[in-house]
Amino acid sequence: MASRGAKNLILLSRSGATRDSAKELLRDLEDLGVRVATPRCDVSDRTSLRHALNECSAAGMPPVKGCIQGAMVLRDSTFANMTIEDYYTALKPKLDGSWNLHSELPKDLDFFILLSSISTIVGNRGQSNYNMGNSFQDALARYRVLNGLKATALDLGMVLSVGYVAENDSDLINHLRDVGVEPMREEEFLSILDELCNPNQPATIPLTKSQISLGLQMPETRVATGAEEPGWMRDPLFRHLYRIRTLEGAAESDERSVNYALLLAGADNFEEASGIVYEAMVSKLVKALNISQGDVDPSKPLHALGVDSLVAVELRTWMLKQLDADVAVFDLMEVASLRALASLIATRSGYVKKDNGKEK
Repeated sequence: MASRGAKNLILLSRSGATRDSAKELLRDLEDLGVRVATPRCDVSDRTSLRHALNECSAAGMPPVKGCIQGAMVLRDSTFANMTIEDYYTALKPKLDGSWNLHSELPKDLDFFILLSSISTIVGNRGQSNYNMGNSFQDALARYRVLNGLKATALDLGMVLSVGYVAENDSDLINHLRDVGVEPMREEEFLSILDELCNPNQPATIPLTKSQISLGLQMPETRVATGAEEPGWMRDPLFRHLYRIRTLEGAAESDERSVNYALLLAGADNFEEASGIVYEAMVSKLVKALNISQGDVDPSKPLHALGVDSLVAVELRTWMLKQLDADVAVFDLMEVASLRALASLIATRSGYVKKDNGKEK
């Protein structure tokens, strides 16, 4: 913003500029001649927001001409285990916060950008509360544009080097890649903001620009790297993406796919075969459930991971095809642990040699 000529910035947060990194940023902005206000404000509280805006106005700040809404709180949990407190804690910054900004800010803004998430498009288990808020932001942007106001909801994927993903461990980045989210560099994200914040944009924007989804991998990419398509790619909503798959990519995928028949037949003993089955099963569950490998506890049963009957049917079909193992859905759900399930599958697999010490 400063490099594009902004001279007055209001940075709202619940804690204010307390961290050393925030204070350093303020000093850098002041050195550039930028006036910055950092009032403590919870945008989900309309009274708090109104007070902060009045405070800035009284201090001589000019009228607000643009807004980027990035408030977010995560309280991830399966819906069955989610408390009402966790539900509202994640929802309020997105829903109440966005609506309060819409209601309290001037109507003649040059831009009104809502930082939503691609997970609200493709789904992400454990984030129903967060994605309800994202869905509201997508709808609010559409509502504003239909009423002649500026608005864009950016359904962001994974932004590297800055923000929440960059500040958390690599497991999250690997998980997002596993579920088909393409990383975006900071420069790319800033280029998008540069376009959307341009005050020379037409006064009326098309409805198609009210919601922009970023960071989805193409099926061609998954095929070319030998990675299995995540569940959302098989949804009819996204089937048109498969039209861009190339024959070269499909051939490369076939060459790189894991040959479990060969691996299991070559196992020296039952423990090795069971280990191969376990790793294969974990890989399948990670993609089917949109979870990270760290979420998989070998001592827990399938239902503890959130596997329902539909996923169990998909898992059984995969076992038949990839492992030549016929295990009933009921048996899958009843086995006490994933390790025990891997042993059961190895016992049933037609690829595992029956003279390796387990067949008794």
